[in-house]
Amino acid sequence: DPVDAGTTQIDIGTTLSASNASSANANDSTPVAANPILNLFKGDGGISSVPGASISYALVAMNDGNMSAADTVLSETVPANSSFDASNSSPDWTCLPDGNPGSTCTADIGTLIGYDFAVRLFAVRVDNPVPVGTSQISNSATLDASNAPAPAADSDDTPLSVVVDLHVEKLDGGVTAFAGQPLSYTLNYANNGTQNTLGTTISETVPANTSFNAGLSSAGWSCADGSTAGTACTLDLGELAAGASSAAIFSVDVVSPLPGGVTQLSNTASIGDNGFGGTDANAADNSASIDTPVLTPLLDLAISKVGILDVMSGVADYEIVVESQGNVGDTGSLLSDPLDDPAFDSAAAAWSCIAILGASCPASGSGPLSMTMDLPAGSAATVLLSVPILPGADIEQVFNTATISASTPEDDAVPGNNSATASVGRCLFCDGFEDPQ
Repeated sequence: DPVDAGTTQIDIGTTLSASNASSANANDSTPVAANPILNLFKGDGGISSVPGASISYALVAMNDGNMSAADTVLSETVPANSSFDASNSSPDWTCLPDGNPGSTCTADIGTLIGYDFAVRLFAVRVDNPVPVGTSQISNSATLDASNAPAPAADSDDTPLSVVVDLHVEKLDGGVTAFAGQPLSYTLNYANNGTQNTLGTTISETVPANTSFNAGLSSAGWSCADGSTAGTACTLDLGELAAGASSAAIFSVDVVSPLPGGVTQLSNTASIGDNGFGGTDANAADNSASIDTPVLTPLLDLAISKVGILDVMSGVADYEIVVESQGNVGDTGSLLSDPLDDPAFDSAAAAWSCIAILGASCPASGSGPLSMTMDLPAGSAATVLLSVPILPGADIEQVFNTATISASTPEDDAVPGNNSATASVGRCLFCDGFEDPQ
């Protein structure tokens, strides 16, 4: 006990013999009531798992019968949302066709004698991410033998701990906004969880003292172009995969003029889903706010000019300084100096320009000044100008005026500092405030 596989009876033969008699034989067959009785235990050790992790199942194949089980085979089906993990499984598993969900895996145990058992490990790796709503990995196994009256089966469900963690970050690029100009916010968003989210949306509200600018925003916002302050706007992201991240743009136009006392624009964005995947693990990063400084734009180009006459060489030298003193700059500003005093040999004039703090200007030139320069807010440029004096010219006092003009002159908030006059000469009693002649 137990008996070998295939044993159905016990045959006994008896012979009686004597020296003076013929032998007598008797045979008897006794049926044997023996069968393999298969049992199977399958367990994951009571664990819970997470997407991307490996789950190892212990399969205990048992023969509780009094006959050996022949050609014993364990069979598994790779469960949904997982794949066969050979590295954590016993080496005798074969999976067809490929170890992906639905594949059939078998392990040959061979002969399992009565009252004995065999253990195999079968492991799967959980997909990452898993579909929305996935809460467990369900797995079943069977044990069969060629001479067993019936197969054995067992199953186990491994709970999954899935995480929903949406994140949004709001940036304005560190800019200062200006009345009458657009302001764009960058919304960086991500699903930092282990499960996809459905019905994912970003929500915005058009800030006070602005209107929505659809042309500079990402496509898909629910609000119409020009929507006024307080309008709720949403951007439908649909299904957002676990680990995915991207960015969206939300742009507004600042009103002009700004009401008195307004110094900043405040804005908040939030991200959420339909909740089907569970509660967000970190609600603190589901919204983000930012305050952007705002100013009324002020363009103020200013110019100063000083000069000196070298009587011996007959050359007048000028230093002209142009500054952008407002909070906005200008592109295409025009610096001009016609050198129209009759004492000047204007055609022989020569000049050079040095730009600083982001300004740009031609490096050098000749003749009367008429140069285009770019003057960002806070920048400056210095022009050194040399003009020969015509022989025999009256050089008692020579007046000269230079002018800086914005590309749109009426935009300059302080036009009174757009020109500067310098006088040079050998006049001993001039105080520099005489009217130019």
